[in-house]
Amino acid sequence: MMNEIAGIGHNNPPLDELLAEETIDLRNRAIDLVGAAERATVTDDDTAARATKLIVMIRDHAKKIEEMREQRKAPFLESGRIVDRHFTSIRSPLIGDDAKRMGGAALRVHNLVDAYRRKQEEIAAAERRRLEEEAEKVRQAAAEAARKQQEVSKPEQRMDAEIDAQRLRDAAAALEKQAAEVVATPIVTDIGAKAHRKTVWKATITDLGAALKHCRKLNENALREVCQSLYDKQVRAGVRSLPGAEITEDSTTTYRA
Repeated sequence: MMNEIAGIGHNNPPLDELLAEETIDLRNRAIDLVGAAERATVTDDDTAARATKLIVMIRDHAKKIEEMREQRKAPFLESGRIVDRHFTSIRSPLIGDDAKRMGGAALRVHNLVDAYRRKQEEIAAAERRRLEEEAEKVRQAAAEAARKQQEVSKPEQRMDAEIDAQRLRDAAAALEKQAAEVVATPIVTDIGAKAHRKTVWKATITDLGAALKHCRKLNENALREVCQSLYDKQVRAGVRSLPGAEITEDSTTTYRA
């Protein structure tokens, strides 16, 4: 049968040869119609009628070609769908159906790792804040020690105050360095795979007017295409007045058999 897909070990010729044989009548008819179209002229009512008839014939034959194409391709499509369903049933529970987004079992584990990573980052951030706050206190103590240095009169007391102030400044600097070095412990596996932080930025439009104004500067043609598409739908729906647009009437030639 024409719709059968040859299995392993079949003796059928290659598919392109089969198709060429099966569609020889369709091709010859198409060649004749193309030739007629190339010879066509329209100069009066009779030739216009003949040309109209030719268009209908071309359209009908094109429809017949499309119907045969769909009929011939259907078994292959069904076989492809069977293959897709089979492998999807295995893959989907693992990672979901969306090629661009993680799903299934992988998403569940990802959520666990992501939550843990975020928690570790929160702990590290809290420790940095604690060290920074402690460093600020020590800096204030150093400033106070420096102020007292100016108040004392005895040289040895001034020297002691200066030593204290410098010691506190050094301690504050050490705390600041320690704070800067506090980071969340990276997640590393024994096979070399790592889970790490990736910064993702996103924009949420809060002022559409301002956003449209800026988008116009970025890519006016793209913005115009979006607006044109929306307006085309409005016109097809019967709207005849749209701000910023001129709606005009035009015509096209249609054919009915």
